[in-house]
Amino acid sequence: MNTRVLASSPLKEPDEAELGGAFSTTQAPVGRLPARVLGRDELLAELAASARDGDPRVHVLAGLGGSGKTTVALRLAADLADAGSRVWWVDANDQAQLTVLLLRAAQDDLDVPDGMVREALAGKRNACDVFWKAIERKRLPARPLLVFDNADDPQRLLALPTGRVADGNGWVRAARSCMIVITSRDRDPFTWGPLCRIHDIGRLPPGASADVLRDLAPDAPDPRHADDLARDLHHLPLALHLAGSYIGSSHARYDGFASYRQAFASDPLNTLTRRLDVRNDLSDRQLVTRTWELSLDTLTRQGVRAARPLAGVLAQFAGHIIPEAVITPESLSAFVPRCAVDDAIAARAALRRVSIIDLAEDENVRGVRLHPLVAETVRASARDPGRAWSAAVGLVHAASQRLDPERPDQWPLWALLDRHLRTLLERAHRPRREQLRHLGASAAAVTRMLRLSGSFLGAHQLAEAALAVTAALPRNDPALLRLLHSHATILHRLGAYQRAERLYRTVSARQRRTLGPEHQATLWTLRNLASLLADQGAHADSERIYRQVLTAQQRALGADDPDTLWTQHSLAVLQTDRGEYAGARRLLEYVLAIRGSALPPDHPDTLWTRHSLAVALARQGDHESAYRICEEVLDVQRRLLGPCHPATLRTRHTLAELWCHRGDLARRRREFGETLAGRLRTLGPTHPETMRTQRALDDLDRP
Repeated sequence: MNTRVLASSPLKEPDEAELGGAFSTTQAPVGRLPARVLGRDELLAELAASARDGDPRVHVLAGLGGSGKTTVALRLAADLADAGSRVWWVDANDQAQLTVLLLRAAQDDLDVPDGMVREALAGKRNACDVFWKAIERKRLPARPLLVFDNADDPQRLLALPTGRVADGNGWVRAARSCMIVITSRDRDPFTWGPLCRIHDIGRLPPGASADVLRDLAPDAPDPRHADDLARDLHHLPLALHLAGSYIGSSHARYDGFASYRQAFASDPLNTLTRRLDVRNDLSDRQLVTRTWELSLDTLTRQGVRAARPLAGVLAQFAGHIIPEAVITPESLSAFVPRCAVDDAIAARAALRRVSIIDLAEDENVRGVRLHPLVAETVRASARDPGRAWSAAVGLVHAASQRLDPERPDQWPLWALLDRHLRTLLERAHRPRREQLRHLGASAAAVTRMLRLSGSFLGAHQLAEAALAVTAALPRNDPALLRLLHSHATILHRLGAYQRAERLYRTVSARQRRTLGPEHQATLWTLRNLASLLADQGAHADSERIYRQVLTAQQRALGADDPDTLWTQHSLAVLQTDRGEYAGARRLLEYVLAIRGSALPPDHPDTLWTRHSLAVALARQGDHESAYRICEEVLDVQRRLLGPCHPATLRTRHTLAELWCHRGDLARRRREFGETLAGRLRTLGPTHPETMRTQRALDDLDRP
């Protein structure tokens, strides 16, 4: 995101607070470690001693891109975790995400109360102080490790708004209670100050460099020439990794160290002058460019013609896993130039063979990853970056239309789509109308997933970012209308009822003119408008619109279509609110019977209908049946959606009301209190559902 978020200022408006980043993690990615970390023994021994002895200094692993900083930090993290230390690993290229992750760690690992986390997110407390004071209080059995990886802009990301990292009062603090390791390209002592120990992560020692090559290409016929090649590669770890992986691949044109060295020295692509100034970052980028260019040139000579364009497309994505679902051979053949299905399969295998891409997995999502420096140099050297960006946009769009946002098991995959889409939005440069439509449709789909998963703020931010880019679309373009509808739905969920109503009515009017009054999308918007009116107490207007939509859906789709069922469900909820309990119960039982035969019992739609039925039963006086249903629904929601999902909290509120009828007022008070804490954290203090729970809790204290 382009907006800077400060550690001591609000991450959001107070009425939109939530603990976002539900699919990010502070788990160290130790799966990226090589079998052996060579040439860093002394440094690792010093870091281990610092961890053991309680050295309060912050350790900065500073060096150029591709020098192996992250590998050293990962090795230390893995060793300390094996020894029983808690390890928090944070990617320090996004300040908002960094803050959310560390506040989550403070809550989950350091027992910081929900309310304090909420206040830190809203800017009422200094988030850095919340985290560090919690560490001092908790005193974990083994000294924990906090790693800030890729902190290449430390002043913006790690310091307080008006201070410097060197002040030691932001995220970076010298402490015996927790060891900090930072990886960064910034090696300036002025940046880090006297509290930090800067370790210059330079090139590997010659012997270790040669061993890296021999480890990666154990079957090379001339192992003694590995030393010569390592010297030519200036002992840069990333260049060594790319070259060794290439030589060790089964179809390498240059399958020995000497032959690769000869090809490298000839510089057939003229990517690097013969005299390198190896002291500056540009030389290392050129060096890396030369290694992967040599690999791509060889793959092209071998007939893998799609390897180069595919690498260019993959470099357009964010520095996270690119899921398999996004880069299927069929999708690649549709968007990558000169790439049929068989070409895509061969190109992916070839790029992996020479380690331009690596297989990766996160949250059970499999995919591929490019080293950030490789991606950066590929983008910088692209002959037609707009074409590669357009293909990446097409791939994300195709995946967003193919995947199901209603399936919680796919939400981690959607979360990666969200990250890639945001990056593509940031890199948009004079996109054509087709790309704008793809961006708008993709953003609408991803915001829907974020809404369903309970990440309302994330959905709101993405919708606004996408609307800023797609503003050039005609005002009645269907993709833009879908995105505007998604934005209205998010505003509705956030409790911004007036803004949501204005946007629903605007979208509805445009859809009627463009798509027709009974188009599916038009009816969706009208149904959501009716739901919003019901939430505002305009029951008569809400029922009128619901029945209008229901009549059109029954005529066009049939009585048992999923969209028709949703409208009947919504109408039944309205009947419950109006005191028409018997009619609401009959309609909900009908919807549940149809959904029960078409959907699994733990589908979110089925759970929502069961909860609504429980409310209607409770209003009729059948409290025991309502309690039993809510207990069953809550158990599934906690497992499937998480304890702080808005739907889970809605069920908990209903259960808290039912505890009064079971005669357990203490349990009722505790349930309301815990539900209120969850809603404050997820929705904020002025959201209507939060205020409803607050009123219920306040009523318990009245005589």
